[in-house]
Amino acid sequence: MRNTRLQKKTIIEFLFMVFGILSFAAFAEELSDPFYLQPALDLSQKIQDRHLPFDTITDPVFESPESEVVANPIAHYGDSAIWTGHYLAAESYRFAVTGDAEALDNARRVLGGIHRLINVGGAGLLARFALPLESPWADRVSCRRSSLIPPGICTNPDCRYQDTFEEVAYVYTDNVSRDQYLGVVFGLAVAYELLPDESTRSLIRQDMASIIDYLESHNWNVAYRDRCISTTFVIRPEQILSILQIGKLVWPERFSDTYERNARNLSSLVSVPIVTELVDRHNSYFKFNLDHIALFHLVRLESNPVWYDRYFSAFRLLRDGLREHQNAHFNAMEIGVTGEIAGPLVSDTKDFLRLWLQRPRRNVLVVNSPRCAQDLRCVRDSSSREWRAADPLPIPQRPTTDFLWQRSPFQLDGGGDGRTEEAGVDYVLPYWMLRYYLEVVTPASLQDKVDRIDRGCSAE
Repeated sequence: MRNTRLQKKTIIEFLFMVFGILSFAAFAEELSDPFYLQPALDLSQKIQDRHLPFDTITDPVFESPESEVVANPIAHYGDSAIWTGHYLAAESYRFAVTGDAEALDNARRVLGGIHRLINVGGAGLLARFALPLESPWADRVSCRRSSLIPPGICTNPDCRYQDTFEEVAYVYTDNVSRDQYLGVVFGLAVAYELLPDESTRSLIRQDMASIIDYLESHNWNVAYRDRCISTTFVIRPEQILSILQIGKLVWPERFSDTYERNARNLSSLVSVPIVTELVDRHNSYFKFNLDHIALFHLVRLESNPVWYDRYFSAFRLLRDGLREHQNAHFNAMEIGVTGEIAGPLVSDTKDFLRLWLQRPRRNVLVVNSPRCAQDLRCVRDSSSREWRAADPLPIPQRPTTDFLWQRSPFQLDGGGDGRTEEAGVDYVLPYWMLRYYLEVVTPASLQDKVDRIDRGCSAE
């Protein structure tokens, strides 16, 4: 009887495996259809043509909503570092899926831009944005600190600087937040794993070493030459460990001991900030993107089973808390971490990408709040007291923004005058990441099932 039950269980697992293989093969084939593929290629080309005037992501502003004449090519330059890191990851996944030389060239281009941001103000001291001093747009770049920290020591509110990098004079802005660093190292890690040539990997190794050396030497504070501190990682153990985990990936001989020493002290704390942030799932929603990009590498690169369990528990808390938010980017990361292909996760992510394609490409004003008294159920936010949707808005109806998946799906209104073109990194990254984990990498959960079936067959 026991053998019969074991055989039935083995057959069920085998059928589940076969169904899983057929399902994700079908999804992979559908995603390679021109309906999904062509927009990804078109967006990458548009990013290359109009969103990288200085090799890092900015957004062009046109003379009018209907115009194709650029009036200002560097809008949103303050977030150039984070989205360039995300775009580097997207092109790296694209190269891994297609082997397309264009994807490799695109990735190398923005990697050069990131290298400049990491070094223009001093090795490892990341700039938000940098452009040559002789550029006609240099005067458009400004930066003012909203607070002077530490009080009495930091006395300069101006965070616009000039410096020379590789014999070129640059204007750059500092006042960097943790999200800029996290976006950059997220992209560097993906590129290191997926881009083939040693010169590229050597540059990434050098830049990660510069970042870690700088942060460690400043006790994980970001402090500038005028002694102003713009942010600290001290309160974020999972972010410190993620950066060190990536350091270990790219240069194990140098950073393995550093990572392991910190993991022994900090790994038990990684869930604490996640639990804290999940208390409010609506305001400062961008925090959840930072949580995902930090935990993504931290979890999947971990080999110590005790630390892995701690990291994965934090990731599972995060995903369970946001699962109903209809977020293609977060879903793709879950697939990458867990290998989950059964159930609706893959099909939902594909559908969310399809719905993204119905959104405007420019920052048109979107106003949903008048619908609250009609066809939309709304509630007052408990902390801000502003109205928000009671349920996630359909993706085509959400306000326009730079990166959709870091904005609350409950936000009713937003956007601008329709003159600014958004880059589309929020499509190309989850698209190519999803294809990578469906077509190139055997999902971990499926491989576990294969291993269990093999062991069962051997036992018999």
